[in-house]
Amino acid sequence: MAVPGSGEMSLSKIAKEFIHDDYNNSSSPPSEISLQKLSTHAADGTFDATNLESPNHPDGNTSHGMSEFYSYDHDYVPIPCNKAMDVVFLIDYTSSMNTGNPAHINVMKTNVAAISNKVVSESGGDYRLAAVLIDQNSSTPTYWTGNNTAVANLNSANKYNSGTIWLSAVIPFANTNKSDFDTKIGYLAGSSNSSTSMLIGTGSGVPEPNDTAIDRVLNNSLAGSFRSGVTRMIILITDNSPDGDGDDAFNGAEETAKMGTLSNQAVAAVTTISVLGTFGNSTSSDGTTTRHDIYNAYANNTGGLTNFAGDPSDIEQFIEDICDDIGTNFATVVTNNGSSITTSGFTMNGNVTAQGGSTVTTRGFVRATSNVSLFIGASGVANTTAGSGTGSFTSAVTGLSSGTAYHYKAYATNSTGTSYGQAKLVTTSSVTYTTRYVDGPHAKNFFACYQTPTDIIKFTGIFQNGTTVYDNNLNLITAAGWYNGPVTSSGTSTTNVFYVNSSGVVSNITLGLC
Repeated sequence: MAVPGSGEMSLSKIAKEFIHDDYNNSSSPPSEISLQKLSTHAADGTFDATNLESPNHPDGNTSHGMSEFYSYDHDYVPIPCNKAMDVVFLIDYTSSMNTGNPAHINVMKTNVAAISNKVVSESGGDYRLAAVLIDQNSSTPTYWTGNNTAVANLNSANKYNSGTIWLSAVIPFANTNKSDFDTKIGYLAGSSNSSTSMLIGTGSGVPEPNDTAIDRVLNNSLAGSFRSGVTRMIILITDNSPDGDGDDAFNGAEETAKMGTLSNQAVAAVTTISVLGTFGNSTSSDGTTTRHDIYNAYANNTGGLTNFAGDPSDIEQFIEDICDDIGTNFATVVTNNGSSITTSGFTMNGNVTAQGGSTVTTRGFVRATSNVSLFIGASGVANTTAGSGTGSFTSAVTGLSSGTAYHYKAYATNSTGTSYGQAKLVTTSSVTYTTRYVDGPHAKNFFACYQTPTDIIKFTGIFQNGTTVYDNNLNLITAAGWYNGPVTSSGTSTTNVFYVNSSGVVSNITLGLC
């Protein structure tokens, strides 16, 4: 429909908010559909048309600009950290990181260890970690080729070079990979290039191609693809200004534009960007912005955090806070240990201890033989519902393989979404098979008399009519006919014979026939 030139929906009303970049500006009284009205959530119950779950939700406090809405995602759907987490560390690996006392690179190692520990705990055990090294040099870094370094052995998809820019996913995404992650972070800034050590890069002046690293991870799967439907984070660790095109210049207009584009792409991908480092502020070459402004904008636009004092506790607390904040309106659910374990099944147990911001409409369990991507809709994951509301709930599962490990999580769904408890591991009981010897099959019962049993059969329980029999490889015996035995020793004949049908079931046991 046409937009009127005057009145509550006029272009004039909207234009005033845009021009002043302040939707509470006194010279621009708000209309009923103004940004101020749309984003006001008053105590008297005034309707708020914006998505309160969005990390960039405008709160309507004076003064806020229309530009605040640029990164606001109305379609944002919160994802609880306890569902699963994918986190990439972008690490400035240039020579300036090897300065300071202690060296920035060594501080980085400690910081990364602390932050990744927080990721493991907040994820409920379903996480993937990755690390990308950022370097800039006119020639190939020495750790890129030869000497069997971790980077030299990478697949080509995990390495990127354009001009002086050298990016390498030294640790690509992998499932529950904290041990390997810690090991390879320990290789960095070593005394030589080898399978367990890598010399630090040289860099090429300042600043560093950090924008390019964000782009290659976010849009080109440099560290591998992010999983869909999980909490995603990019954490940049650097000591310098960003540069997106490798020209070694911190141009404010250029960086602002790149930051805007990448921030919007990160919001669309539900990915936060945080920046950690030890560095002061500096103004761009064109005087339009500062180093801190660019990094703060990345974080503010995507729901991330910055700390320019190199303190990892801020990022750790941020991860905890953002996970707690996201989880505020989700139900709280606990996965309890499995019970009634048999060779073919067990009972899953859970408890919804709080319904969150709305009523729990569905609760249940997800189950798989892996604890990776253990959530509804993931490949290989079985979903069993078990009622609604708060309180304890159970579900018995049968028909499983014996002696097999199964992982399961309790979950609860309300209007905000689905939250999960910690994964629990249950191993079904192993079956104990009895080994005996037989000879057969034969067409008639008396043909089986006085034969020499040397063929192995296996069964459980007592050998009797109705017993199912298997061969030595636990394949069902389907060769129907009469057999001599069973006997405990190979080569020992007996006067007993029995019949096995084509379903591997024993019948017509005849004792002493021969």
